[in-house]
Amino acid sequence: MNDSSASPALSRPPRWVIQSILVALIGYGLLGYVLSMISSLRSLFIILLVSLFLSFAIEPAVNRMENLRVRRGVATGIMFLLILGAIGGFGVAVGALLAEQLTEFSDNIPTYLADIDTFLEDQFGVEEATADLRTNYEDGAIASYLGSFADDLARFGSTVVNVLFQLFTIGLFTFYLVAEGPKLRRSVCSLLSAQKARRVLVVWDLAIAKTGGYILSRAALAIIAGVVHWVAFEFINLPSALALALWVGVVSQFIPVIGTYIAGVLPVVVGLLDEPSTGLWALVIIVVYQQLENYFFAPRITAHTMEIHPAVAFGSVIAGNALLGVVGALLALPFAATLQAVISATAERYEVDEETLKESRARRGRKERPRRGAFATTVRGVLEWVGVIAGAFVFALVVKTFLFQAYYIPSPSMEATLEISDRIIVNKLSYQLHDVNRGDVIVFKNPEGASRGVEDLIKRVVGLPGETVQVQGGRVYIDKILLLEPYLAAQDITGSFRKPPGCVGINDAPDQCTVADGYVFVMGDNRPNSNDSRVFGPIPVDSIEGRAFLRVWPLGRFGRL
Repeated sequence: MNDSSASPALSRPPRWVIQSILVALIGYGLLGYVLSMISSLRSLFIILLVSLFLSFAIEPAVNRMENLRVRRGVATGIMFLLILGAIGGFGVAVGALLAEQLTEFSDNIPTYLADIDTFLEDQFGVEEATADLRTNYEDGAIASYLGSFADDLARFGSTVVNVLFQLFTIGLFTFYLVAEGPKLRRSVCSLLSAQKARRVLVVWDLAIAKTGGYILSRAALAIIAGVVHWVAFEFINLPSALALALWVGVVSQFIPVIGTYIAGVLPVVVGLLDEPSTGLWALVIIVVYQQLENYFFAPRITAHTMEIHPAVAFGSVIAGNALLGVVGALLALPFAATLQAVISATAERYEVDEETLKESRARRGRKERPRRGAFATTVRGVLEWVGVIAGAFVFALVVKTFLFQAYYIPSPSMEATLEISDRIIVNKLSYQLHDVNRGDVIVFKNPEGASRGVEDLIKRVVGLPGETVQVQGGRVYIDKILLLEPYLAAQDITGSFRKPPGCVGINDAPDQCTVADGYVFVMGDNRPNSNDSRVFGPIPVDSIEGRAFLRVWPLGRFGRL
C-alpha cells in the first residue's frame, strides 16, 4: 500500500489585496502621467502666473482711467503702449551706451597695454608682459571680437522690441485679465457660495493693491534715483550721464536684492575708463545715495504702498528663485506682500496683556520708559518742524553756495543755444573735480568789471591752455585745425578778431592767440553779437563760476546743454 502525502493547497490572497495593488499601480501610472504633463506645461503655468501678476500691477491704473470714463479696453491698450515704449526706450539708451563704451575701449586697448607694460617694468622688472596680447590686437582678433560685440549691443534696443513681440502670449493673457477683470471675477464668484466668494474677492483685491503698490513704489524710487544720479553724474562730468542714471534707476529698483550692485558696476566702469578719479566719484555717489534711499526715501514711500520686512523680502526672493528661477525672484516680493496682507486681514488676533509685557521687560532687565505728556509731545513736534525748516534752509544755502545755482539769460550772445529770458542751472562743483573741457558752456566773472550792471557772463569754451586759437573768415581753428561747431546756428559769420590782451606765444599774427596756462578762450554762439575773448582775451580759470548743464525754463525748451 503506497502512502501518498497530500500537500496543502496554496491559499489565494484576499480579493482586496489584489484590488489595492492594481489601484496602486494604476494610481502610480496616472501620477507619473500627470507629473509629466505638468512638467510639459510648466512654461504655460509660468506664463499664466506672470500674466496674472502683470494684470495685478496694471489694473489700478486702468481702474483710474475707467473712472475718468475711458473704456476699459482702450485704457488697457494705453497702458500697454506706455509700458512697451518705456522698455523700448530703456533698451535703446542702454544698448547705445554699451556699444559706445565697448568701441572706445577697443580703440584704447594699445594705450592700456602700454600702461600695463610700463607699470610691470617699473615695479617688477618684467618686460613685454603684454606682447602676445598686443600682437593679437594688431592682427585684429580682439578688435574684431569687440567690434562685433559692440554691433550686437547697438542692436540691443530693437532686439528688446522683437523679444516683446515674441512674448505675445503673455501680453494676450495679461490684456484679457485686465480688460475682462470684472467679468472674470464675477464668473469665478458665481461658482462659489456667498461667504467663499467674499473671501476670494478680499484676496483678489489685496493682491491687486499690493502688487500695484509694489510697482508704484519701485517706479517712484526709480524716478528719484534716476534724477539724483543724473544731477550727480553731471556734476562729476561722467560720460553719458543721463543714460547711466536711467540704468541705475531702473536696474537698482526692479531687480531684487542684487539690483543695486549690478546697477552700480556700469557707471563706475565707464568713469574709470574716462578718468580714475571720475570712477571713484561715481562709486562714492552710488554708495551715498544708497544710504539716503535706505534710511530716508524708501521708508516713506513703501509705508504708503508696500511695506515688507527686509528679512522676509530676502527669504522670499531666495524661495522664488529656487522654485521658478529668475521669474520667481522677480515675482517673490509682490507675492510675499500679498500673502502677508492676506494673513493680516484674515488671521484672528488676541489682545496682549500689558502686565505680561512688563514682566518680560523686567526679566530682560529693561526699565519701562515713562510716557510723555501732551505738552511735551507738542513741544517735541514743534521742535521737529523747526529743525526740518532750519535744515532745509541750511541745505538750500549750501547747495546754492557750493553745488548749483540758477541764472537768467539777459542777452542774445548765446543764441540759438540760449535765448533771452532762458533760465539755466549751473554746476558750481564741476571744475573742482575735473578740468575745463572744450565745448562747455560756462558762467564766469565779467573780466571788464561789473560794467553796465553785468557781473557775470556766459560763453562757450573754445580754446584750452597752451592751444593757439585762430579766426579766419569767421571760422575757428585750434592749432591750425578747423574746429567743428555743430551747436552754431545758421548765421553770417564774417571777420576775424584783433589781438586781445592776455595772449602769449611767439606768434605775432593779429588773428591768432596762444592761450596761457590757467586761462581758457571763450566765445558766444551768436558770433556777430558776442562780446567775448576776441575782445577781452582769455579768461582765468579761477574766475569761472561753474558749468551750465540744464535749461529749466521755458518748459518747452527744457533739456541739457
